[in-house]
Amino acid sequence: MTKGWGGRPGTYLLHFRIEEPRHVSMGRIGEHILTPGLHVYVGSAFGPGGLDARLRHHLRREKRAHWHIDYLTAKVPVAGVTAVPWARLESRWAERLCHHPTASMPIPGFGAGDAKPGECKTHLFAFPPEMTRKKLEHWLLDDPWLRPLRDALGDDEVAETVAQSLARKYGEALSQPLLHWLHAGDSDQRWWAARTLALTDGSGAVGALVDTATKGDVDIRCAAILALGQIRAPEAVPALLQMLGNEDGMVSATAADALAQMGNVALTGLASAMTNGNEKAKVRAAYILRRLLPRDSDAAVLALYKALDDENYLVSSLAEEALMEMGYLENSLFVP
Repeated sequence: MTKGWGGRPGTYLLHFRIEEPRHVSMGRIGEHILTPGLHVYVGSAFGPGGLDARLRHHLRREKRAHWHIDYLTAKVPVAGVTAVPWARLESRWAERLCHHPTASMPIPGFGAGDAKPGECKTHLFAFPPEMTRKKLEHWLLDDPWLRPLRDALGDDEVAETVAQSLARKYGEALSQPLLHWLHAGDSDQRWWAARTLALTDGSGAVGALVDTATKGDVDIRCAAILALGQIRAPEAVPALLQMLGNEDGMVSATAADALAQMGNVALTGLASAMTNGNEKAKVRAAYILRRLLPRDSDAAVLALYKALDDENYLVSSLAEEALMEMGYLENSLFVP
């Protein structure tokens, strides 16, 4: 029912299909009758084990009740799971579902003990029998903040203008609905999610962008790679270094551009790639260091000196050019 998430955190929905009125005891919040239709619980998993641990707990029928939802999952089987890794969407989804035209709130206070003033006071929602999981997922994906960008898709110039405007208006907060697009949107939505994340602070999106950059459509991968370069997060450097040696030339070249854009943040990793990478990675790393001229990085300068003896002519030539332009190669001639 649910795939493994590799320990990633995220937000999720549990879907319950009630076929006939169901009497359920909810511990301290009393006895309740659930009416036929689709019932949906909104939760998040940012503790140890992430989505995997939390969803395993929810899907296990035999357990000690810890949360309100435990009383429900012990009596009613989970019919489906929707999850968005990395995204903090619990409060946003709950608030939107509160205002869905066909939603009702069968148990006030359910799962919302930590709701802030003004936020929705339940995380369990009931829908008529005709509501489906797919319809609800599509409705949530159509986030109001992103509708101007959705409407601009197909015209890259307009979409770029809209993306910049939204990034200025909402800042880092925009990253959460963008992460939903990045995970579950169509190809245009995913590409523009990556592009727009680069325009926000984006630090909370690094994990999702790394995941996107490592597999799937090449154009979307490259958009995610460029976003990582623009965000300049140190934790993205190891993944980008791995991509330097990727067999796809576009991925490899884009990773090189991203690492060059990161500048000093990437220097130690680039120095390592000069000695430990495959041939393509070594050439790319040498090219980047040739561009950056890393005078203040002992590790990078040492790697360039070692590369002078590399059997790959491109690597040794780029290293020589870098050292000469920095003035280090001439100075070394006078060392006894």
